[in-house]
Amino acid sequence: MLSIAAIQDDDVSFLMLANRVADQTLRQFHPTNVYLVRTDHWFDHKWLGFSGKILGALSVTKRRLTIPPFVPNRVISQETYSTDEGTGAYAHTDAPPLHLVQPSRQNLTRFIDRVTQSGVFIWFSGSTQQTGMGSIMTYVVAGDSQIAWYASFQRAAAWQINKVSGLSKSELLHLTDGVVHEQDV
Repeated sequence: MLSIAAIQDDDVSFLMLANRVADQTLRQFHPTNVYLVRTDHWFDHKWLGFSGKILGALSVTKRRLTIPPFVPNRVISQETYSTDEGTGAYAHTDAPPLHLVQPSRQNLTRFIDRVTQSGVFIWFSGSTQQTGMGSIMTYVVAGDSQIAWYASFQRAAAWQINKVSGLSKSELLHLTDGVVHEQDV
């Protein structure tokens, strides 16, 4: 469906994993819009559902998903795609950046469903060749429904699941479609 291209310091095997997750998620949900966001390096599970901070210290997580408040200098790239009504295929489109420089309190109301009512948002880590660690976080918006999950991976002989939140390991194994095997878990 879509292909995430490698850039400097990306582990090609990790990108295969991210591509499989993206393909399986798009097949499952058939969203109108797709956002692929590459961060500068690994990020942890605390970003899942994180909205921002109040009073400079207290973190806020909301039931209605907000755009995770990554500072823009952590974002290496954002690719956006929309369904072409004629062919049904995804075509690259221009879209404003998801991540903005702004006070944290403004992040608390940047609801993801205001971006699209039919979308898949996938954040994945860069610099995986250097660090041997990778992260994938996915938000799905389908009308009034919202789904979010996070997975981290570590490279040994092959990429292995490290931590999963928001879905089961068996669901993640299905999404990776053979790139990560159960014996690696």
